[in-house]
Amino acid sequence: MVANTFDAYTAALFLAWDEELRLVEFISLGDSVIEDCSFSHPDGGLVGWVAKNNKPLNLSHFEKKGAQLFPFYRKEEPIRSFMAVPIAGEKGVLVADSKN
Repeated sequence: MVANTFDAYTAALFLAWDEELRLVEFISLGDSVIEDCSFSHPDGGLVGWVAKNNKPLNLSHFEKKGAQLFPFYRKEEPIRSFMAVPIAGEKGVLVADSKN
């Protein structure tokens, strides 16, 4: 539902385990999502920022590139918009991004 609502390229759910965020569920139009992805909050790019600060993030017409911003992809993807919201009590992050 999240993917369709936001015209998402990828919608993903990351849950917090100790100091790590782990990808537990995702749906993507591509094949470059790292299925067993996990990373520490500081190393998690935009997803890590949301988890660390426990604040939502919404970037439209995003033009910066770099694999470090989206560490859950195997290769750099031309993401144009990104939205992520923390899950209550720093338990995880729900992400939707788009190439539009």
